[in-house]
Amino acid sequence: MANSIPYDPTLVLGNILETERITALQEIAEAQKPSDLANDKFNAMVTQNYKIGMIYNQMISMGIPSEKMLELSEKKNEMKTKMSGAAVELAKAIIATEQKTTELKLKFSQTQISKSIESPIDYENCTVNTFNLSFDAIKFDVQYVRNESNKEDTEAGASNETTSVGASLRALATTASTAFTDSVAQTSLSQHSNHKIEGTIVIVASCTHKMAAIIDPFVIDPKKAVKAWNFTYPDDRIDTDPSKISEAAFSTSVAEEMTAPALNLLSGCTKGSSFVGFLHILQKEETTSSQTSSAGSSAFMASVKTDMFVMSASGSYGTSSNFGEQAKSLMSTSELESHVSIVCEGLIPSIVADDVTTTVNSLKPAPGEVMSQLGAITSATDGAVNDSMEAHAGSGKAGAQFMKMDSEYLKNTVSNMGEITNKSNRVLNISSMFKAFTDFVTKAAAGEAGIPINFFIKRLTKADIAKEYMIKYYPNGGSGLGALKGQLEITDQENQGE
Repeated sequence: MANSIPYDPTLVLGNILETERITALQEIAEAQKPSDLANDKFNAMVTQNYKIGMIYNQMISMGIPSEKMLELSEKKNEMKTKMSGAAVELAKAIIATEQKTTELKLKFSQTQISKSIESPIDYENCTVNTFNLSFDAIKFDVQYVRNESNKEDTEAGASNETTSVGASLRALATTASTAFTDSVAQTSLSQHSNHKIEGTIVIVASCTHKMAAIIDPFVIDPKKAVKAWNFTYPDDRIDTDPSKISEAAFSTSVAEEMTAPALNLLSGCTKGSSFVGFLHILQKEETTSSQTSSAGSSAFMASVKTDMFVMSASGSYGTSSNFGEQAKSLMSTSELESHVSIVCEGLIPSIVADDVTTTVNSLKPAPGEVMSQLGAITSATDGAVNDSMEAHAGSGKAGAQFMKMDSEYLKNTVSNMGEITNKSNRVLNISSMFKAFTDFVTKAAAGEAGIPINFFIKRLTKADIAKEYMIKYYPNGGSGLGALKGQLEITDQENQGE
């Protein structure tokens, strides 16, 4: 069940075949038998285990007391033990079969390229017909596993701290004041995502087809048959001399026909087909990003004011500074792996690739956006400092705020992650495998293809060829003009045609 049908492409309908090649296929099929039987046994136990489990659950749903189901529960556990043993036997059989078939394939000659003398068949007068002699059957096993996981983590933080210190002194008509303000803002954002899809599918199927291909009528060309015989058996040649070929025509008795040397021609066959497909696909997408920003501003102001009856004088001085910085990093990877193996004997299914979308994330690095974000960083702390200084300097502005979180700072200093999506990845995936298998079943049901699994062999002995030659070239006996024409391989019909 886990193996494809042994096949030798050098076995061509109508050609002279080496029976050793059929023997080789039989030995390979025999070597595959233990693993096929072990696989059938394991699948049968898996099916029975599910069936027993469904019966057990049905009894529970019907309210059968658990104490009355103890024996059924024991049999259920016993089946699981046997099933695990069958799985071990299957693994051992698969390993042994693989080793044995490899040894046999190395033992026999290669089957990719061959040569042979031209077939003695008269192709012009032969026809390959199909007959409903066999039966349609299919046997298949499918195992499919798919795992998908997605994990995302996000950590974010923001802080804003403003410190303001002021002092005022009044003596007589003179007022002196000082103020110092410092503001610091910080943000941090860390993101991590991991998306993984992994799938494996194994499909094994074998079919037999009801339609047999048979050459009927089966007509040989005596001239080609003589040449094929002399090429195959150079030590036992057929001489076309009338007296000698007549002797050859009666050289084999009826009792010797089955054991006498012969040309073996593949005159017909019943057919089958097999599908063994394996696919493993892995798609991983992982993205890690971190963004930090910080800003700080500070200001110092001093003022002196003197009130007089006629005029007033005042003076002030101050200094300020600010800074802003930003750091961002992103690592985004996308990995796509696909391993496909299909061995299909007897027909060629349609194999179609599907689109698989992969995504790689990116930050938006536009210069204008970067400068805008830096402006937002510095403005966030400038506002806090300016508000605080105005509160000190403007005596009419009571209730000034000394701590303020700028929402625009949080909105504008973090970049969104954009997606670079590539939709042109055409790969063979699990969908492709199911489509190929569906097409295989459709074509197998039509019965128009297949590889030979049962061989019909036509034996041509030396006597058979000699008789056919005499009938065609010596229809009037072996003397006179007829004998001359026979030696020249000219028939009466050919002579009339000239």
